[in-house]
Amino acid sequence: MQAKSHPMNQPSLFVPLLCGTLAMASWSIGNVLSKAALCCIEPLSLLTGQLAVSAASLTVLSIWSGAPPRLSDWRAGLPGLLQPALASGLSIFGLTMLPASVEAILFAVETPMIILLAWLILGETPNRGVGLLCLLAFAGVGLLSWTSEPDPYATRGLGVGLVLGGVLFASLYSVTVRFDVASDRCAATYDSKPNRRVRSSGMCMDWCSSIADAHANYH
Repeated sequence: MQAKSHPMNQPSLFVPLLCGTLAMASWSIGNVLSKAALCCIEPLSLLTGQLAVSAASLTVLSIWSGAPPRLSDWRAGLPGLLQPALASGLSIFGLTMLPASVEAILFAVETPMIILLAWLILGETPNRGVGLLCLLAFAGVGLLSWTSEPDPYATRGLGVGLVLGGVLFASLYSVTVRFDVASDRCAATYDSKPNRRVRSSGMCMDWCSSIADAHANYH
């Protein structure tokens, strides 16, 4: 007798969607608070303080979850040079020259830029529909970023360039992490129970990453 085939258990989407929603809300609130704080705090001091609090919080959370940071894992932190170091550094300096709304609009090109870089670096070829939407996204953000404020000085060229530089490094970070995750999956042995847990966690991480990267399109 043939054994009945059971459909593969699909991971629940509730946790990834919840994480993506919380990431969107956190990013939006943090962006507004950063703009307000820049009136009395130097950009580099503000960024250093924010990153220090983030690192301390993540360290406590990591220890509490039973997976404390290890010095042997330092290579896994190298993508952090792209984001938050370069991406947040450039964008926060650009934020000093731009309204928070314009900076958020400029960050809307992160998703199509990730698609473009994934095509060039990872070989993930988008279909024509996605390519057309990416072109429209670039064109739309370009128009909105230059006409959203009546004041001609609200969108200084240098500020726009700094924020777009931050978007580029943030996109490179996403592609780099995606490449690392794909490499780890290829190297893993798929028969063991621990590795099945790793794959499930990786799928959740992919969902969280894709949703968090796409949230800027909704601002």
